[in-house]
Amino acid sequence: MSDGAGALALEADARADALQVWTESTGCGDRPGMSLMFGAAHPDFLGTYGSGAQHVVQNNRYVLRKALPLAVAELGRMLDAFRTNGPAIDHFIPAVSSMQVVQRLQPLFERRLGIRADAWRMNFTRRGYLGGVTFLSVLDDMVREGSLRPGDLVCSFAEESSKWMCAGTLFRWNPER
Repeated sequence: MSDGAGALALEADARADALQVWTESTGCGDRPGMSLMFGAAHPDFLGTYGSGAQHVVQNNRYVLRKALPLAVAELGRMLDAFRTNGPAIDHFIPAVSSMQVVQRLQPLFERRLGIRADAWRMNFTRRGYLGGVTFLSVLDDMVREGSLRPGDLVCSFAEESSKWMCAGTLFRWNPER
């Protein structure tokens, strides 16, 4: 989901804790937050390409206005579905694109969901915005740094603005198993 690509290999193990994966799409019928000037509304492909309009565009004000409340609501639904709460999360890995988004989301997530600002783990300032693959990249950094402890509760969350989809994972870190 989103802007990046990645791979993850999972192995079945009867002794392992469950990896919980959650997805939700609530944007059916809503105007997308990202668009491309190709398609039925713009059938002149060569003209569109010639004008440079083939690039994906995003109305940042609209996206922020719609995405922030959506992210709070959907992450809350995810935590409810997994029967956990924000204060229990040791490492929160959001797919965020900029400090502007972080500065708007952190107070909302802390106030409404109890996810502490000190639990946030991000690497977009070093790697760029990777979209949904952010989770794998940050988790890899954490493993290499040795910042995960057995039993830590790890939560990832991504909101995607072209179709208003959300996804996340929740698991306990158990490297010895």
